Amino acid sequence: MNRVAIRYAKALLKLANTQQILSNVHADVQLLYQACTEHTALRQLIHSPIISHAKKNTLFQALFQGKVHKLTCQFLALITKKRREALLPDMLKAFLAQYDRQEGIQKACVTTPTPLSDTQLQQIQQLAQKIAPSQHLVLTQQLAPTLIGGFVLQTADHRLDQSLRKKLHTLQKNCVAQGY
Repeated sequence: MNRVAIRYAKALLKLANTQQILSNVHADVQLLYQACTEHTALRQLIHSPIISHAKKNTLFQALFQGKVHKLTCQFLALITKKRREALLPDMLKAFLAQYDRQEGIQKACVTTPTPLSDTQLQQIQQLAQKIAPSQHLVLTQQLAPTLIGGFVLQTADHRLDQSLRKKLHTLQKNCVAQGY
């Protein structure tokens, strides 16, 4: 990740903490990050060398003023004034990562071929907590029918692959290595 983006994210986090509006700014950053990832037109606006920085600032204010906290609007104005708007998605991602670190939030993702029941999700959550202990664990689920069976649990630092696809691949590799 870009060092400049990390610095801006740290500054926004520190300012939000100081003003005791961290939860508001966090919600704003989530909204902005979602908008940046989901809307192609916004990404094109951010990265366009043709659109002036002043025009980008005007468009940001028109899009987000009244929907986000005043500090977030000021942050958007500052990055356009400093001509750093192309780094906005990286800044938002860095802010979210630093927020999670500060709040003790660990993210984990379980990938399965079919949706898990609530009991299975609780068991996976307990396993993830053992693998990557944290104050607060957020578990998301993805579906991948190519796994055939089992699951893949991914945290920031660990990957536990208990899928049938992986076991079949390992078996095939062993058979080839032994000349079967």
